[in-house]
Parts: sequence; structure tokens; C-alpha cells
Amino acid sequence: MTGLAGWKLEAGTKVLSTAGFAPTYNQSGVNRYALRLSPWRSLRMYAENEILFPPHVIPRLRRARGERWRQLVDRVAALPQDHPENLAFSLMMIRLDGCLGCETDSFRAMKGCATCALQVLHRYKGADTDLLQRYRKALEDVEAFLEVHPLRTSEEVLAQAKAA
Repeated sequence: MTGLAGWKLEAGTKVLSTAGFAPTYNQSGVNRYALRLSPWRSLRMYAENEILFPPHVIPRLRRARGERWRQLVDRVAALPQDHPENLAFSLMMIRLDGCLGCETDSFRAMKGCATCALQVLHRYKGADTDLLQRYRKALEDVEAFLEVHPLRTSEEVLAQAKAA
């Protein structure tokens, strides 16, 4: 069934016919080169996105730079996510990647956090020592914050939640 403006409707999805040449159809009569537009496609596009740099991406950055960077990534990836060094690494990447200015509908966000972070690290013009200095600065900032606002244990959080 053909709809308006060349849209071909099949089983609840829209199929956009290719323009400029005769479409090739398979045995079922479906255009093999059509772009399927489904309501589920847009939901999958944003499935891997977080608002800020997530700690689970850290191990994927291991090969992005040199040996000193690899050692840092290996050390931080082995730590729990609430460890100050892990928090500092995430803070450094948030600053480096520009996560605070990222919008969920931007091209950068559509690529996902891991791809964005890898691209930023590959394009970074400074040496690994510059990145390590940025990490140390982020670690100082995290430690200063934690002195004023210490992390609570999960037992403390549960007790406060039950009391409320």
C-alpha cells in the first residue's frame, strides 16, 4: 500500500523508497534498499546515552593514548565507582568532553558517551602528561569536595530512606 509522498506502508512501519532509480524488491515485494522508519528506531538511538560521562566507559578508553594513560585507566577501572580516583577520572572526562553542554538530541549524544570520549582523546593535542595533570587537578577537587561532603555508606542511605 503506497501512502503520501512515496511512503510505502508495511505492517505498521514506514518505508522510504530510494529516489533516482528503480527500487529493487525481494521475493516478498519489499524494497531491499528502503530506509525503515519505525517508532522503536528513535528509542534505540538514545539507549546508550547518559547525561554525564559514566564510569563503565573507563575501560574502553584504555587504548586511546600512550602507556601512562593506559596505566591510569587500568588502575582507575579496577576501583569501585564511588572511589575518589574513579570520581576524579569521571570529572576529568566530563570537563574534557564538555558533557555539561551536551544535549540529548545532539549528534555527539547520539553517538554515545564512549564514542564521544574516544574521539576527544584521539583529537587531544596535548601529551599524556597534560591529561595526567588534568586528572590530578580533578582528584584534588574531588578530595576537597569529599572533605566537606563525605560519602555516606549504603547502610546510612537505607536507614535514612526507611526513616523518611
